[in-house]
Amino acid sequence: MSAIKSSPATFLFRVENTLPIKATILIDVRNDNPDCAISLSDYKFIVEDYDCARTIQATATPLVPMDPGRKSLFFVTAYASAWGSELWVETGGVALKARIAPPSVNLAPSHMLLLGN
Repeated sequence: MSAIKSSPATFLFRVENTLPIKATILIDVRNDNPDCAISLSDYKFIVEDYDCARTIQATATPLVPMDPGRKSLFFVTAYASAWGSELWVETGGVALKARIAPPSVNLAPSHMLLLGN
């Protein structure tokens, strides 16, 4: 199969302040595929201790046509710093995976397939 151009993949995840006081949140992303870029709706923001979690959107965009089956893996880590402090602590993270699927292939695990009569 030859390389194909793919649409961006989007992911939503929530980031909250795990500190008991107002904090600055910083989000860092590690990318294992230089042929795919990732952008976030927010990289750094201030959160009060009573605020709800913030929803972040990540968009993974292939920079070049890619072969079917090629994957991009992103590791997203959130850090928090108490208001007025320069000490950053890791508060959590999420891994995101985008994949260029071969055309007309069912990728669902066999236990998830529905059988007809």
